[in-house]
Amino acid sequence: LNPVAVRVARERTRPRSPAEARQVESEARRIAAAVEALRQEKQPPRVAHRHQHELARHYAPHLLAELMQWHRLIEAVPAGPLRETLRAVFSSAVVKFSNLASDSRAEAGASPHYPKGAVSRFLVGKARELAQGQAALAGRIPRGTPPATMYEEDARLLPSLGWGVCDLVLTSPPYPGTYDYHAQHRLRLAWLLLEDAPFAAGEIGARRHGDPGADPGGAPGGAPGGAPGGESWSESLRAVLATLARVLRPGGSLFLVLGDWIA
Repeated sequence: LNPVAVRVARERTRPRSPAEARQVESEARRIAAAVEALRQEKQPPRVAHRHQHELARHYAPHLLAELMQWHRLIEAVPAGPLRETLRAVFSSAVVKFSNLASDSRAEAGASPHYPKGAVSRFLVGKARELAQGQAALAGRIPRGTPPATMYEEDARLLPSLGWGVCDLVLTSPPYPGTYDYHAQHRLRLAWLLLEDAPFAAGEIGARRHGDPGADPGGAPGGAPGGAPGGESWSESLRAVLATLARVLRPGGSLFLVLGDWIA
């Protein structure tokens, strides 16, 4: 249900040839050089972004300028796998260089101290790391393996999957009152201009559901309080398990990974 997670999963399962992997890194280096050249101009081109004013509250000016130019140049890449990969790479920087406390906390803190050019160096390194991983994955996948398919759907419904179509289900459900995944990803959702209303409304077990009056962090794109559909966590998990029973073939396997928690 999380559009950011779907895009990250797509990149983690995208095999690339060594030549395609080199193209990803080469394109990242090209963008980094262009951003550096723009940084040295007295009047670089303005960047229009739908959430620019809200995003500005979370970055030092020089880091915001670098991120804005990276975003503009990535969006100028022709639509296709290369741009999708660069968007995913870009998403790895937006919390790191913000004033948010961490990836798992949406509270704002002090702005980090990074020099000019730090964003580009980080993103080029991330592009290289991801592309090399994709090339290594391609070398391990047996020939003829079908590509992975991603569905951005509510786990309580899974409308794209019919009866008995899965041999195996491997899942780790969200724990009650532990995280607010929507709040954690709101900067990424805003930067990438992703539709997040279904995610905000349907997140199971979100911490904010236990306290509808709590402020989940102050980043753009606020989320409503209250449990999705008025359901408790137990009711939501029951609906998930009923749906998994529907999609799992007779004799199939379900691995449910659970840890200890206190709610």
